[in-house]
Amino acid sequence: MKTHHFCLLAMIKFIFGAVAHHAAQPLLKRLHKIPTPEYTLGWGALNAERVQQHSGLGTTDADSTVAMGLLSIFPQDRPPTLFRDRLLIVLLGQLDNRLAILDKLEALGYDTSNAPTEWLLAALIDWHLRTLRDLRLAVQQVATELEGHLALLVASKDQPDTLIAITLGPELYLAQHPEGQLLASEPTPLRELAATMQLLMAGECAELTPLTLAIWQADGQACKRAPQAAHAVGQYLHHMQADMQQQPLLLAELAHHAHTQQLSQLLNQLARGHAYRRVLLLASGSSHHAAMLASQWFEAIAGLPARSELASEYRSKLSPFEPDTLVVALSQSGETADTLAALQLAIQSGHQHTIAISNNPFSRLMRLASQGLPQFAGPEAGATSTKTFSSQLVVLYSLALALARGLGRDVRQAEQALRGLGALAQHTLQLEPKIKEWAQLLHRTDNLFITGRQLHWPIALEGAQKLKEIAYQHAEGYPGGELKHGPVTLINRVVPVIACLPWDHLSDKMLANLQEVRARHGMIFILSDAKLSSGEGFYCLQLPKAAAETAPILYALALQLLSYHCALLRGNHIDRPRYLSKAQTSE
Repeated sequence: MKTHHFCLLAMIKFIFGAVAHHAAQPLLKRLHKIPTPEYTLGWGALNAERVQQHSGLGTTDADSTVAMGLLSIFPQDRPPTLFRDRLLIVLLGQLDNRLAILDKLEALGYDTSNAPTEWLLAALIDWHLRTLRDLRLAVQQVATELEGHLALLVASKDQPDTLIAITLGPELYLAQHPEGQLLASEPTPLRELAATMQLLMAGECAELTPLTLAIWQADGQACKRAPQAAHAVGQYLHHMQADMQQQPLLLAELAHHAHTQQLSQLLNQLARGHAYRRVLLLASGSSHHAAMLASQWFEAIAGLPARSELASEYRSKLSPFEPDTLVVALSQSGETADTLAALQLAIQSGHQHTIAISNNPFSRLMRLASQGLPQFAGPEAGATSTKTFSSQLVVLYSLALALARGLGRDVRQAEQALRGLGALAQHTLQLEPKIKEWAQLLHRTDNLFITGRQLHWPIALEGAQKLKEIAYQHAEGYPGGELKHGPVTLINRVVPVIACLPWDHLSDKMLANLQEVRARHGMIFILSDAKLSSGEGFYCLQLPKAAAETAPILYALALQLLSYHCALLRGNHIDRPRYLSKAQTSE
């Protein structure tokens, strides 16, 4: 069984807490193993007399009894938020109903001008603490008012030996140390400090003191749970599995930083105004599928004509120069040879406005473009892209929003499409048992089709590529309306069709397309946000309802899970598929 290597953490953000004498020291010593240039470290500590806030590893926590902190790939993240010199708080994830919390606090008389989300949550906890007089009860009460995929750590000078942790989605790990209690959102550093661990699950609250560790359910009832051996907690069979499981938190954090305009200074600059008249996207492989989807966002949200080009084709043809074009080059590794050559050709052709989007901020692609947008997905050890594909889509969507703002367009409704993505992705992952059943039916299939319309056609292409890459199954992605133009002749009892079928204005047309499959006795597997009935040769899986613009991200995650389980059943090497490498550095 494979585990995360702590020196090469695949995380994007990690929070930790401790209740002990010199509380922060055991965990801070482990954090020395992290490659610090890629991460921002901030932590805080308190006792009855004072609260301290620190950045980096070069400080100590003196005589503190409670400490908490965060290690983040986002450079804008700072040490734990201090509220009125008495409450210390750390947030992991995204608060989806921020506006409702803002309105409530303003009605209560709080000045919320330019307040970060952490400050808002601390203010609400402080309000309830005045009447409940108990930190745990106050935090649990606030949790009932929150929506999102998030976790909180909270400490108060009034209860200087207590740390409260609560989660509404992200997993938190709890451990007992000889000197006190520890917790973290990633289990690896705790394994070096404790023999056993407990898992804090969605809706639960933990209360840590120097001598006790108690878990409480959402209804206020105490929860008794036997600790597990530390080496068995939080393990994954494959890197790909771990990367898929990280996507709810990744999407929540990206949405949070996009909403607070902290994802990129470049996006803020574009939002203030620009003169672009069209967008050209250059990419290969999975990145090209992301570009195909994003071209539709640029047109629908920003009103800018957009086209996506395969980098390997663009570099080999003569394309007319069009002024005032924004060129966007995408490569998850930033080292894809075709994409580098295509961007170089675009620059030589006269395109001066270029943006690179990559998960490697130090890559050649990011250095070649005039501007760079990092994906902030953290290292992805598996050869096939999963979380980097999802993060690419969120960054591209954020770019579409910024370009629209820069043209003075109203994007308030489009902004809401990022709301709740983390929780929706978590819901999608919970469908894994049903997806395993689909894999049992599909893993012996030699040929299959995946179909979708408009925003979901690129997702069909991406799903087909995943099945080819790791399951070694011949799969083809097609627009729904094109099945009848040739592919329908290949469909029979042993050639199934997987359909991405969001219930929208095109669902009737897609159902009509699937009737063609049904008439030829082909098995149909439907991913939909509608509750459809399954039958013989007709299998339906209901995905959570999301905004139409960002729903494709959930369908992509479901197809990643399906390809993973098909590959597993076929006995393939998941993280190192044959003939594939993480970066395609040859032409």
